[in-house]
Amino acid sequence: MITVRAQKWLVGILLSIGILIIAVAPVTLASQEGEFNANIDWQKFAGTRLKVAMCSHPATRFLEPILGEFEALTGMDISFDTYETDALRQKVQTEMMAGKAIHNAFMLHLAPMQSWVSHGWIEDIAPYLNNPEFTDKSWYDFDDFIPSFGKFAKGMDPSMPWQLEPDELWGIPLDAYTSILYYRKDLYKKHGIYKTPTSFPELYEQIGKLTLPDKGVYGYVGRRRRAHAGHHWTQYLISWGGHWFDENMNPGIDSPEAIEAYKFYQSLEQFATPGIADLNYPECLSEYAAGRAAFWIDMGFGQSTLEDPSLSKVVGKVGYAPCPVGKAGLKSYGWSWLLAIPSTAKNKEAAWYFIQWATSKEVYLKGLMDIGCPRASVTNSKKFAERNAKDWVYTTSLMAQPAIFSAAPVPLVERSSELMDALGIEMGYVTAGIKTPVEAMRAAGEKWREIAAELK
Repeated sequence: MITVRAQKWLVGILLSIGILIIAVAPVTLASQEGEFNANIDWQKFAGTRLKVAMCSHPATRFLEPILGEFEALTGMDISFDTYETDALRQKVQTEMMAGKAIHNAFMLHLAPMQSWVSHGWIEDIAPYLNNPEFTDKSWYDFDDFIPSFGKFAKGMDPSMPWQLEPDELWGIPLDAYTSILYYRKDLYKKHGIYKTPTSFPELYEQIGKLTLPDKGVYGYVGRRRRAHAGHHWTQYLISWGGHWFDENMNPGIDSPEAIEAYKFYQSLEQFATPGIADLNYPECLSEYAAGRAAFWIDMGFGQSTLEDPSLSKVVGKVGYAPCPVGKAGLKSYGWSWLLAIPSTAKNKEAAWYFIQWATSKEVYLKGLMDIGCPRASVTNSKKFAERNAKDWVYTTSLMAQPAIFSAAPVPLVERSSELMDALGIEMGYVTAGIKTPVEAMRAAGEKWREIAAELK
């Protein structure tokens, strides 16, 4: 068995003189010590060049430095083009509309997913997963993906359980997040609070008690920037028993349950850090890491930042707990970025090799799991438990259970971005004092019905 260095040197020499290598047996690498020991020919596409469009995201920052390992394993050359979220979506959509994909693979945001699928812009990768020439299914183990996140890969919304599970697969989950409650353990101790809130009235009471502006601490931080206000509101909507749509595609955002949930959500703004109208997730995380807020309900992956001394002033002071229980019981919403292939891309099989490598158990265990892991075997592993706070591991595992994981923070339907933007605009009017919660939600509901009528 040749070494990685020798194999890569040999492949380079042979390719440089134009010799075609026909592999007759699966290739594994001794120096990988058994890693990636799949029953496929990892060198099948040696010499291929791949370009992947990635979001500016912790997963990208982890994967990029280890791309050399993928190159050594496969003999391919690979590079990332990295964009901010909105720029990535625009870039990929422009390529797909033009019918000429420059990138072989890309990070897929859930919001435009259904629209892009309906336009035929995303490749169904189920045939690659099911082809033994390209995938060792026992090694890759797609069934290891936590079911709620595996549904995202099929374009399914956990809030719509009546959907039949499709055979198509539009991407593979790269990361996995659920909503959790962040709270300040040091402030609890200082102000005599002995347990985390198990109901929303208890949360309200504790937020009020720990709103201490003279100390530079506010009770609450949360997203309120345009569409992101609606994303964040998802936790309250599902906890009150609300939903995006019913089984007949009738919007539920102005139902009595939804309006009650929004009134509570909006009432927290009186305790919030200044400038809440301009906050999205990164700004909320910065505020919390700076020690300016006592409570925050949002995606759980902020833990890695909050426990990093170079980025956080609250290291060791943050606790992680399940969200409060609402009228519908304990609920969470979740999110995942997917790795996908444009339907007009070249070298799709080679791109699939990259996707299955990046989302393999081996790569998650190397450290990708720190950004939120969709694989059950990894989240249940000793290594995962040793790398993270015990209360965070417990909480994120609990909130990912199918009976609790109830929705995505956007409805997974066509024109989802348009729907959430309309909702966010109306919520902004409430934050600005222009409309009441009832007025805003009824106006948003009317807009949603107009769009839904065009989708039916």
